[in-house]
Amino acid sequence: MSPLVVAPVEEDGGSQCRSTCDDFVEVGSKGVTLEYEPHFGGNAWVTRELKAAGKVTLSRVFFFRSSDLVAETAHGAAHDDEADEDDRPLYRFRFATTKDGYHRIPGRILGIDNDVLIVAEGIAPDRKVFVAERNISIFRRIAKLKPGSEIVVGGDRVDSIAVEAFGELLEIRLYRGNSVPTKELSGTIMQAEKYLFHLSKWGVEGERELSKRYGSALPAGLQIRVTNPKALLLLGRDRRTDGTGGLTENQSFDLEVIKRKYVNMMDIVPYDDLLRRLDRIIVSLTERAGSAGLGQRADKRGTDRRDSTDRCAGGGDASGADAC
Repeated sequence: MSPLVVAPVEEDGGSQCRSTCDDFVEVGSKGVTLEYEPHFGGNAWVTRELKAAGKVTLSRVFFFRSSDLVAETAHGAAHDDEADEDDRPLYRFRFATTKDGYHRIPGRILGIDNDVLIVAEGIAPDRKVFVAERNISIFRRIAKLKPGSEIVVGGDRVDSIAVEAFGELLEIRLYRGNSVPTKELSGTIMQAEKYLFHLSKWGVEGERELSKRYGSALPAGLQIRVTNPKALLLLGRDRRTDGTGGLTENQSFDLEVIKRKYVNMMDIVPYDDLLRRLDRIIVSLTERAGSAGLGQRADKRGTDRRDSTDRCAGGGDASGADAC
């Protein structure tokens, strides 16, 4: 996932949620912060830049000063590039203030002279609103068309860009009208293909090695055989935090095309899809358990009736005879 994270600022200065840039987030009443946590490589360079120059550039799009730093919080206090990922600090920068229904982003943060106002209701402040493919600044391009004036997106102001028009502007980044896999998905697919290639090439020797390595976890007498191995890729989401769809109809269709392309080699499953599958399994097992319980009760009633009939036919005891 992208290392840039957008989170809300609440009245107490804390954040009530944290989300990757590909997700929508709830926004607090005071403004928005941008959280930076590298997922690949170290983060010591951020501290070095802030101390040496008093400023830092993230993703070639966001420009922050030391005064914008809200907090450098734990995971841990380690600044070493070789430190464990859980021990690296999380950087939180003041990104926007919220007032009169707009998030106001100082132009200097986006590397332009124009302040940017984005309507608080209707557009979530996630990364794709600001950054196109190859870390191209979207608002830097817009600023060339509106030199010196505020850039307003959404709302009732006469000089604003309509939300629908801004959405269409973002969609222009599609490749000839098609959604393309993200870097993370493309890289994961390539990694899985290499795993499958080497696993198949390993042959009988690999089967013996795997059986030996995992023998203690296998039932007695069972050996591993490798025939047409298939990978499971679990990544990304297709739902927003409020449960609504996170993909457009065209995006969902293009994702399905990609999934079918690799169906013989791997199963690409978003986390939300995994949860839906688990829900269906739970419902199915619950229904089966309920049906089994009804069947057992029905069998018991049938057995009781047969026992009663047998007692009546055989005379039974005194109380049984009276009942018959």
